[in-house]
Amino acid sequence: MHFYVVGYRGTLPLKAQFPCVLLKRDYWNDFGFATLFAMTYHATKDEILDVGAVKILDRRAMSTIIDGTFSRVPDDCCSLGQSLSYYKNMTAIPRSQRTSILLALRDVVQSPELVSLFESEVGWKTSLLRFSGALMALNEGHLALREIEIDEKPIEFQFRAVLTGASAHLKADFHFCDTTKGPSRIMALVGKNGTGKTWFLSRLAAAVSGDDPKLGTFSGGRPPISLAIAVSYSALDKFRRPGKGRADRTFSYYYCGIYDESGKLASRARMFRKMRQAFETVKASGHIDIWRDV
Repeated sequence: MHFYVVGYRGTLPLKAQFPCVLLKRDYWNDFGFATLFAMTYHATKDEILDVGAVKILDRRAMSTIIDGTFSRVPDDCCSLGQSLSYYKNMTAIPRSQRTSILLALRDVVQSPELVSLFESEVGWKTSLLRFSGALMALNEGHLALREIEIDEKPIEFQFRAVLTGASAHLKADFHFCDTTKGPSRIMALVGKNGTGKTWFLSRLAAAVSGDDPKLGTFSGGRPPISLAIAVSYSALDKFRRPGKGRADRTFSYYYCGIYDESGKLASRARMFRKMRQAFETVKASGHIDIWRDV
């Protein structure tokens, strides 16, 4: 299997040999580490599969540099898809080629024995596992590759954060579990104005997604939540927002609201533009009937 590495806006070389894999380099910065690539599989010139985002860690450097063409990454490297969909998409590739690709990239889901060799590296948690979707991929990607249905397990965790000026941590316990006694997938934080509810939820979203894991701590480790969506249409909200150009690259955190990335109220034209883009996304996903019902 041939692998071709190009810039973020690059394309497959004209003399590419099929089938092959194209890796588009992305210099997204994980606290100093640059390991991100966008992967597509090319069965032929016209048959293209968008596999998804993958991070390749090189223990020798903070920025992973790979030659323009290669057949296997060095032994000092390992890789991890950044979401479960990466491994689900892999199942559309013939098994022998899929296995060949994962082995050539030294994928830690395909070859779990690599975990013990790299988990002590700083870039392991700082980059490869920064976002919650990647953590879920590490834990359950093997099931996706074998096309086994993944059972949802009850999620329980405690989140702690420090409120500015407070004398102690603010903490809350969350228990999401199946029950017939009442709603168990929705929880509310109740308190007077100005006591820190939005502040707390903002830090929870940033920490659970991995957008900024330093904003709080979890008892027993970060819970297996693949995506945090912060929805707030209040002009008074103080929700943290991903910086410019980050909304589609942090993988695990999305902000839906009336402010832009600089913290200013978005213009009417921009709001209409965002609404149109959201509508097109719903339409492309085949969920337009559900949208109309809502």
